Formats: sequence, structure tokens, C-alpha cells
Amino acid sequence: MSKPRKLTPQESMVAAFFRHSVSGHSTFHPKLFGNGREPADMVVVVGRAMIFVNMHHGRSYFDDLCAHNINQARDRIEEWKSGKPIRGENGAATFNIAWSDIDAIHVVSVVDGKHSACSGHDISSVTMDPKVRLVTTLTSSVMRRLAKLGGGARDLIAVSQDIAQMRKVTESDALLIVNNRHDTFLRQALSSVDRLPNRLAPAVLNGRTLSPIEEHKYYLELVRRQSSINAIAFIDMSLEDVFCIVGHVLNTISDIEWASLGHVSAYIVETRLKFLVVVSTNLEELSKKSDFILSIARKSEARFIYTISLTELGVIPMFAVTAYKGQLVTELELAAV
Repeated sequence: MSKPRKLTPQESMVAAFFRHSVSGHSTFHPKLFGNGREPADMVVVVGRAMIFVNMHHGRSYFDDLCAHNINQARDRIEEWKSGKPIRGENGAATFNIAWSDIDAIHVVSVVDGKHSACSGHDISSVTMDPKVRLVTTLTSSVMRRLAKLGGGARDLIAVSQDIAQMRKVTESDALLIVNNRHDTFLRQALSSVDRLPNRLAPAVLNGRTLSPIEEHKYYLELVRRQSSINAIAFIDMSLEDVFCIVGHVLNTISDIEWASLGHVSAYIVETRLKFLVVVSTNLEELSKKSDFILSIARKSEARFIYTISLTELGVIPMFAVTAYKGQLVTELELAAV
């Protein structure tokens, strides 16, 4: 039996984003243009915002590695602008993106090699189309680390802005920026929890007992990977949103886990996004109030409803996507760079 083929750094990065990133549903490796040229190594598209990623590994000096990727991105963007759509698929969705479909672009140059580092590039010096709002060079290790921590498009934009303020940093310092972003929101979630639930049986995944924080973070990660669910409700999330939801959920479970059967608690969690969280001690009672809960979500313009029913064996998580039609925060944040 032959050994599985080792993934190239490019394939490994794309796979990491698709499996782990909040924005995984919108991550794909684009098909070749009709002339045989590759638009990019990876594309992440969230509404009318796009992250356009090119990779290069070489022994050249850092500035030369950056110039290779940035020049290539400029040329491919011009081809796309001239009428060649960016097409692709990722197992969950298919893509056919015209130039007119996108308003704001983040060009990410991924370099690896002896002289690799991370840097923000002055937008006025790269002479690209005005739709390009941010140009950043990162290493593949930084990209994979962000993805594996669950970071999405908004986290990538935020990390890139932090690096741009310092102009140029080592890979180690960039990894520290990524880790600190994740850990800051984790600490905020932990500090917001007055006490952890103690009546429910702990969740076990692959033989490992999950902490309550890990359990509900896992449910949020799991639902965004479900191709049967409208992913647009979830790909706009950042690590801040994920941990904020988890903190609120744990507080609510702790408050009502010993309450009388049939208790229902519903409230809006609001960061730059809005989510409706509902926790109940009885699944039947929750079902009776489903129409009322949905009306609250629509009135408040919540992105989705995260419903949790407490049982003797643990929690039953459920998600429902609302009919929210507002602009995505990823679009707003990239356009504002």
C-alpha cells in the first residue's frame, strides 16, 4: 500500500484554512484561467470582500520574495479585472467570482525560505487597483497557525494591520501576534464567566474530556463546517465573536442548570455582530416557543440562533439561520482599512 502523498506547503495551508478557519467555507484554490495561468494559490471570499493569497518559496532576499508575489498578484488581478472570472470549489461550495462581485481586496504574499519574514506594505507603493485596501507578507507557518486556532478572514485582516504598524517583524514575532489575539479573547471569555457549569456530564471528544470552553467552541466550529447550513451566517465571525458567545453560554447554563424543568432563557449576544442564544432545561418547552424565539431573532437582526437544551447526559446544541440581509462586517472592516 503506497504512502499518502505529502502535501505541498500551498496545499497544506489551503487545507488548514478549510478545516479549521471560521471562514473555511469560503476558502478555495482557484482553477486556472483559460490561458493556463493560476489566479492565486488561495482565495477567501466573504460577501464582497476577498483575501487574495500568493505563495513563494525561495533563497532570494526578503524584498525579492515579496516583489515576486506582489507583482504576480498585480498581474493576475488585472487579468481578473479584464473579464476572466475566478472559479473554484472546496467541497462545500462552488465559486464563479466576477470583478464586479468584489469591492475590497486584501492581497497576502506568503513567503518561505532563508530570508522570510512578515511585513505590511505601503499601499501607495504597490500600484494596484484601488479595490486593493491592504497588502501583507506573511509566512505559511503564520497562516496555518491562525487557521488552526480558528481564526477567520477578520482575524487575518486584524493580524495584518498589527504587523503593518510595525512595518516588518520576524516570523516568531508574527506568531506571537496571532497567539496573543487568540489568547486575549480566550482570557476575556474566562474572566466573564462567574462560575462554570457543574451539573452536566462533561463532553468527550476522541477519548479526551473537553473543558466547557472547549466544548462550546467546538460546537461553533462544527456548525460552520456543515455544508447543509447557510455558511454566510458564520463565516463573518471572528475569534472575538466565538469566545464572546461561549462566555455568555456558560454563564447562562450555570444560572439555570438547577432551575425547574421548562425554564427558558433567551438573550442577544452583541459584538460587531448579533447572535441570539437560547438555553432551556426542557427540549419540549423549547419547541413550543420556537416561533416566538424566531421572531425575536428577526426583530433584533441576529445572524443565527444558538439553542442549547440541557439534559442529564449533557447539552444538545442546535443552530438556526435567520433571514439577516445586512452588510457583512468583513466587508466593512476591509473597506475601512
